[in-house]
Amino acid sequence: MSKKSIFIFFCLLLLAYGTLSAQNKIQYGFSGGFNLTRMVNKQGLDTTRYRPFFSPTVGGFVSVNLYKGLYLDCHLNYSLSGGIDRIKTDSFRIRERLSHHHIYIPTTLKYTYKNFIYLRFGTYFSFLTNAYTNQRFIELNDDGKIENFSKQRIRHEDLKDEFNPFDYGFILGGGLQFADGFSIELSYRQGFQPVRKQDQLYNSVFSIGLNYTINYSHKAIYKFGLASRHVFYTEIGGAGIAGSMNYEYVIAQHSNLRLAGRVGLGFVPFANLSSDLSVSFPTGLIGILGKKNHHIEFGFIHTTLAKGSDISNFAFLSGGYRFHKPGGGFFLRIAYTPMIANYNLQRFNHWAGISIGYVLKTKSIRP
Repeated sequence: MSKKSIFIFFCLLLLAYGTLSAQNKIQYGFSGGFNLTRMVNKQGLDTTRYRPFFSPTVGGFVSVNLYKGLYLDCHLNYSLSGGIDRIKTDSFRIRERLSHHHIYIPTTLKYTYKNFIYLRFGTYFSFLTNAYTNQRFIELNDDGKIENFSKQRIRHEDLKDEFNPFDYGFILGGGLQFADGFSIELSYRQGFQPVRKQDQLYNSVFSIGLNYTINYSHKAIYKFGLASRHVFYTEIGGAGIAGSMNYEYVIAQHSNLRLAGRVGLGFVPFANLSSDLSVSFPTGLIGILGKKNHHIEFGFIHTTLAKGSDISNFAFLSGGYRFHKPGGGFFLRIAYTPMIANYNLQRFNHWAGISIGYVLKTKSIRP
């Protein structure tokens, strides 16, 4: 293609963008979230020795309104995929994580119902940027339980030649669009190209994501009162593991449904790590349903546990009851928070938490 043809192509592209923008047809923003990534065979079964793990994804998107509630979405994301292998003997374990990094480009059709609930499906294309393995040795005592974690990690680089440079497949998902431009969604994607050249294993990824549309066109149409956005509370148990101090911010609201983000800091004495304190960092997304004083919550929380250079990752679900008045004041929360992934200790564990705190009192915003 000549330089003149490239110049004409970009001029037409800018002209189309300007025309659609003038008609409020184009929306754009940022996206991020977590993947539960694994590798499966052709039948979609996880029959390999590799176990799934959670990984981050981040990027941006452009959405073009084709007709009423129908949109064409194109994302450009960084994504980490792979699996975890374990080798166990009577005296030690070896934990090996196979990681491959991709630039991930999904293109989907999205249908939105009443500017709130949406479904989307389409295809994706990705290309490999890096591939490597990390190994850690875990010592066991005479009873076969974990004695301590080794601080030494062995990283094997230059594995890109063992992987196929491209991947493609389908993606489907759905979510909720809030009036402030935020949306939360769940999606699944399945690869059609084998991950590595020597076997027939394919990417299989579940994702939970948070998107923000910078120029969301329906902000002026839907405006709900957000009387109490800021919540401070202490939690015993829960996603902080032993206990934590937390801050919660209501990101968006649609009628009686709110979406909140949570960050926290905790200290955890773990006998199998050492007698020293470990630091926990719970972060997550919480859905809150209800009106007046009584609410039901549901959500996903990712907790990082750190002691020196030792890093462990946990994933929790959250479901429970919370009490707080619309205008603010006393806050009480009781939640069941099962641990659904912990690749250093166990894969599932029942857990719960109770929280007491305070909701800042603010004036209601009326439509």
